[in-house]
Amino acid sequence: MKETITSPEANLEAYQARLDRLILEDSPAVFANYSRAHARCIIKTFLSGAKEHVDILAGDFGNDFYRQESVKSAITQAVKNGARIRVVSLGTSAGSKSQVKDLAESIRDECQTAESKGQFLYKFAKVREGSRVKHYMIVDGKRYRLEDYHDEGSNQVHAEVCCNGPEKAAFLTRTFDSVWDRLSEPA
Repeated sequence: MKETITSPEANLEAYQARLDRLILEDSPAVFANYSRAHARCIIKTFLSGAKEHVDILAGDFGNDFYRQESVKSAITQAVKNGARIRVVSLGTSAGSKSQVKDLAESIRDECQTAESKGQFLYKFAKVREGSRVKHYMIVDGKRYRLEDYHDEGSNQVHAEVCCNGPEKAAFLTRTFDSVWDRLSEPA
């Protein structure tokens, strides 16, 4: 039997095709995300299709991942679609805060001319030293991506993903709302 070796690009294309099919079917199947490349596929796809709201609790929203042009474009598209995006970033360095502020201003500038009622809101939170917080994203009350704990900067990112999981999405939204409501507005 001859072993077939596929390229990373082909594997990523197959992963994206499966994700697109699961969204189209509004599937309740729970599946996994095993890398930053998978995370990028999911986050871009979920954001691009968002119509109502997106909540993201991120380790550091000011890092390179969220500033990539393809991810920024997906965030902008969600706002243009009328989605309210709320981000809690655990990255509180001056550089990270500046990056998030610049991203927010760029999105607002780009969406200002659009007939959009969408919003991009953000707050920062600091966690106690040694605390581990799971990062997650909820889209339109049914799609979610929930990461396992991992070391910052690691390419190995494991997450539970679902395109139609309203019960778990509702639980994550309640958790997010609790955090959001306790935080002050960004400076």
